[in-house]
Formats: sequence, C-alpha cells, structure tokens
Amino acid sequence: MANWCAMDEALKASTWDRLPERHCWLRLAGVLNGSLDVVQTEGEEWGRIELFDRSALLVQWRDGIWRVRQEGNQDILQVAEADIQYVDAWIREKP
Repeated sequence: MANWCAMDEALKASTWDRLPERHCWLRLAGVLNGSLDVVQTEGEEWGRIELFDRSALLVQWRDGIWRVRQEGNQDILQVAEADIQYVDAWIREKP
C-alpha cells in the first residue's frame, strides 16, 4: 500500500477489493513464521510466503478455497473451507 497515493482510482478499487484475500495470506504467513509478498504468476495475483525452513510457497484464497503450490509446481493443496490451522498442519507435514 506504500504506493496508494500514486494509484489511479481503478487500481485503488481493485486493490481494495483484494484486501480480504491478502489479509488471509498475511494470517497464514504469520502462522507459518514466513514473510509475505504479492506477486503476479500466470496472470493471477498470488501471495508468496518465504518460509525460513524451506522454499517459498504461492498461496491464493478465493471463494473459500485455498490453493497452495511450491514455486514452479502445480497445486500441492487445493481445499475448500479449510481454516488456516488445517493449511498450516498440512504444509508442516510435507517433506
């Protein structure tokens, strides 16, 4: 949001609409003790969570569905209505 003042109204509206999803990414990054960035991949916005004990994960949360993938790979988790604790446990169990 550091560039908020420089954004045009359409970009501000689009960014505002995505805040709930970004908030979910931030909560997951906190649970995983990772750092969050927003990236464009394949024409879609993803949260990129850099984990301190493994490679980065790309995450989306839309319409109640979590999509999680390791960078460069297909989805490794796609689950509906899962809470963050479930996603956290699932990620920590991955080798």
